[in-house]
Amino acid sequence: MQIIPLVRAKYVYAYGAVLDRLGAPTRLLLERVGLSERVLEEPEAIIPAHQAWRFIGSAAAREGIDDLGLMAGDMSIRAFGEFSQRLLTSANLNHALDSFCALARCEYSRADFYVSRSEESVWFCRGPIDGDEVQRKHVELLVLTMMIATVRLAAGRDWHPPVIFLQTSDGRRVEEHHQFSRSTIRFGNRITAFEVPRRLLAEQLPDATQVSDKRAYDQLEHKFPRALYQLVGGMLVDGIPKIGSVAEAVGGSVRTLQRRLSDVNTTFSAVVETAQMRRAVQLLERDDHSLVEIAYKLGYADQANARKRSLCQDSVQYVVLGGQTADGKDATNPLSTICLKAGYLKLKQPTIKVRYLPGIGEPRRLSKVDDRRRHVELLPECVDGALEAIGRIEKSIGRNLRGAPLGQHGARNAPDCQPFAPQGPGFRPGQGYRGH
Repeated sequence: MQIIPLVRAKYVYAYGAVLDRLGAPTRLLLERVGLSERVLEEPEAIIPAHQAWRFIGSAAAREGIDDLGLMAGDMSIRAFGEFSQRLLTSANLNHALDSFCALARCEYSRADFYVSRSEESVWFCRGPIDGDEVQRKHVELLVLTMMIATVRLAAGRDWHPPVIFLQTSDGRRVEEHHQFSRSTIRFGNRITAFEVPRRLLAEQLPDATQVSDKRAYDQLEHKFPRALYQLVGGMLVDGIPKIGSVAEAVGGSVRTLQRRLSDVNTTFSAVVETAQMRRAVQLLERDDHSLVEIAYKLGYADQANARKRSLCQDSVQYVVLGGQTADGKDATNPLSTICLKAGYLKLKQPTIKVRYLPGIGEPRRLSKVDDRRRHVELLPECVDGALEAIGRIEKSIGRNLRGAPLGQHGARNAPDCQPFAPQGPGFRPGQGYRGH
């Protein structure tokens, strides 16, 4: 469990689209390797690479598709989401090759692409590929089509590499493919590689685009525990994952996972909370999801659960920082805290409320405020000022809250509370605070 290779779900989608066209049982094949069909709907989601490779290999073998990787590679190089958008910002082919190699680490945590340059030649290369022989073949063929398509952005659609070195030894349905009609293929090599004419390096890419730097697009990790945070974040497409599902995804037992987490001084619940926070910030930065949508995506709300529906709607009405519920748990609204941390308080009438059970002494109250400050340390200054004001309010209203009863849903329904309506340079009526 020291190494957890990760990959974006879009590559499963590329093969899944081919299988769907051929009438193969794509959903069943996904289930057999432990993947949800939801990965087909979330192309940027992060999944364990070993599950993706098993899906690809088992699908090719079960359906007898010797050129599955090439069929998946028929997708346009412009169709790979964030990878394509950033690649297409390259000014020329030389820059595009370097960008491809760097961006690949954001697509697959063990990606090993490089450009070998000398005075005589330039080679575009991919290091050894993981998996068994069938898996390696079909992963390599998709990778190869993407590499060639990148060069064709500058060289034109009719360009073919004279010689291609492949790692796979299985040449069935490869040499006769239209992609290689004018290429010589040499099988059974340590790396995947072909030569790029030096004269093409300065060629400009047509229709170079711009992309916002604010969009989250992180390099994928494969070392524990960083990879685990990213993996759990990807699994949120199916709601909050259970520890058993995560252990299965990384190829270990629940006990082993708990022991490894203990070794790095954390817990599974802390991993989930951090993953939810990071994913929420990413969705908020995209600015195309409402808070309610984010709540459903991250498991804070459930359309089939009336109480969770109510809590979800409640989360867009006000922010609750600190306090305890009737059973002694922290009453902080988690989604609201996430929105604060991201600097997005998308409320029509933003109000920050602090509520406490009777009998909590002042040291405990102030400790809770300090905890909240640390939890939202990335807030813009305007919201940070609001939190300081909350601290002043707590000092003055503690005695006024004694005996305040809690409603049946905990602190959310406490009738006696102290609201604080934020104002300041970052506040816009009807919109709330927005990040700077």
